[in-house]
Amino acid sequence: MNWTVNYPSGQSITIRWAGAVDIIGRIAQFGQPIPGARAGDQKTIETYAEATYLKYRSARDDFAATATNFRDWSRRRARNQETLALLEARTSDDQVAGALLLRSAWTGDIVVDFVVANKAVTLAANPPILNIGTMLVAAALEVGFHTAAPLIWAETASYSTKWWQLILPSTHEFIRFDSVEVSRHRVSQFLTQIGVEFHEQD
Repeated sequence: MNWTVNYPSGQSITIRWAGAVDIIGRIAQFGQPIPGARAGDQKTIETYAEATYLKYRSARDDFAATATNFRDWSRRRARNQETLALLEARTSDDQVAGALLLRSAWTGDIVVDFVVANKAVTLAANPPILNIGTMLVAAALEVGFHTAAPLIWAETASYSTKWWQLILPSTHEFIRFDSVEVSRHRVSQFLTQIGVEFHEQD
């Protein structure tokens, strides 16, 4: 289960399960200069990329608690094992445009631990590739929906709380949650509004 995202501009990205990635190399890709970015924005992206990939590496190498495809994810969920998966958005020329670290919790819910866009890639595209984070969350919701996860949870940061409000409009500012089915429908409606086609690959 991977996904293709087609934008009305004619651009497209794919979202794939990641496995044996070069962690240090990936972090370096997110550290590339961002066109027109403030220093604080650059640092935030680098920090979240490090958090995403280093946590994934620890779960993969130290605890063998990762899934590299949908089948692995489903198998581990069936055994009620906490599991992490790394989903990556890639451009048509195979650059990493963003990443999301997804967790299957012991409760059966799914948790977005981290989501980060590689703006050095997305803003350099012509036209810029928008809403990478939302596309990654859409993929996470598909994973949750097809494995019967009841809820999706996310912890917000000060700069992301308004963005999360669009996806998970709960009354809690810091920790947000909602039904996977309801959130999936909400995100699907948003993608339709902006003319994006989101397809599951065989």
